[in-house]
Amino acid sequence: MLLMQRKGSVGLPRESDRNANKFHKGHYEIIAARFREQMSRYLDDNGQPVNTAGCYKADALEELARSLSDRFKFDNEEHDTAIFLERCGVVAS
Repeated sequence: MLLMQRKGSVGLPRESDRNANKFHKGHYEIIAARFREQMSRYLDDNGQPVNTAGCYKADALEELARSLSDRFKFDNEEHDTAIFLERCGVVAS
């Protein structure tokens, strides 16, 4: 879900940002690697949470990854959400 707030707010999209292509694939790969690194701390080899706390943390990371992907798609129509989420260690739904 892409949240729209006041224009000019830090980190929130403005219509003038649409397809500005401020980021390229390398940026997305670096961000995804950081997510994957953090997700691996809370999930076992089968992608299941290691404990209850890990479940909540993995869910929060997944929601953040999905939110960022929505923002990246706004910035660049060619951004592939499924690939980004896979690289983050999130199963696309």
